[in-house]
Amino acid sequence: MKKVLLLFVLIATTLFFTCNRQERNKDRAYEKRLVAGRSTSNISELPLGFNFGMTEEEVDANINKLIQDGVIRKTGSGRNRRYMHTYQLDNGISFESELDFDYYNGELYLLSLDIPKDNLTTAIDDHITNSIDWWSYSRTSYYSTFGTSSKSKNIFTYWIKENQIIRLRHVNAGDDIWYINAPIDKIISADRDVEYAEIAKKGREANKGAVIKNSYLDASVSQVEKYLKNNVNDYEGIEWSTVVEQDNGNFIVRHKYRDSYGVYNKVFTLSPDGSVVSAVNFGS
Repeated sequence: MKKVLLLFVLIATTLFFTCNRQERNKDRAYEKRLVAGRSTSNISELPLGFNFGMTEEEVDANINKLIQDGVIRKTGSGRNRRYMHTYQLDNGISFESELDFDYYNGELYLLSLDIPKDNLTTAIDDHITNSIDWWSYSRTSYYSTFGTSSKSKNIFTYWIKENQIIRLRHVNAGDDIWYINAPIDKIISADRDVEYAEIAKKGREANKGAVIKNSYLDASVSQVEKYLKNNVNDYEGIEWSTVVEQDNGNFIVRHKYRDSYGVYNKVFTLSPDGSVVSAVNFGS
């Protein structure tokens, strides 16, 4: 009995210190991101010849060169176009990743790569570390869990150097890598917070039965999440736009997500009671 009790105490103690360490790492990453958001430097160490501050025309010119060189390939057209890059790891494994670009005032501030592969997080982590002057970056990693599934674990790793943040996130069925210009991201986040507050206030004043807004934690919209979890397999949210109320009282939000069949980018329309009334591909 004493041995069982001692074993229980040891397990409980290990779990306690592990959880505390993860919380400390999470707080440390948050503090470093805040510092990066106040940086006045202009570090821009992005892959494939991209740089923060590029105009859309400059990004398109670099994309065309990469296509000509066979480094990336284009699928689709117009707003439905996608750019695919063969990501090569140090251990010889390669796979397709999707490039995406975000702009602020017409200038690039975020480059992302979506990787629909599982069980490669450690290898990708090593590859990123080996591809940068890692000694000049501050690195922090932690994980967070949700739900009861053994797969329900998000792992976040940050490499931060002055204004630049490289974020590797592992989710249920894959990974994504973001190269972020932190001061610009801070401006956009602040703008979002104001918009979220205004939307929430408008919903309360109208006394609607359902509050349709972005979560302050991860920008998600609970009604859309519930709809997708009930209608697709292995749903996993990636990115959310700000909820916008239309003149007819409906709400719209763009949501990028992954399921067992691939990655989708759709615009959802919700009625005032929170019901999803339509979901169309973004750009259709």
